[in-house]
Amino acid sequence: MCFFFFAGKASGSDKDSGSDSDDDDIEKKSRAIDEEKAREEEDAEAEMQLNINQESDEFRLPTPEVSLSHLLK
Repeated sequence: MCFFFFAGKASGSDKDSGSDSDDDDIEKKSRAIDEEKAREEEDAEAEMQLNINQESDEFRLPTPEVSLSHLLK
């Protein structure tokens, strides 16, 4: 079996020029996959931002009162 691709359409020795409905089905499936991938990327970005907001790496120095109380013990 030999396939040649011209202008986005496949023509092979077993088929005349392919079926438009087959092309439409493939395009619909491709669009659905692309949309799902885009949604997953958006969800991953949102989850990452949520994790960044929840996990603060901020370091706070003790107040002078706390420091003095540890020295006096």
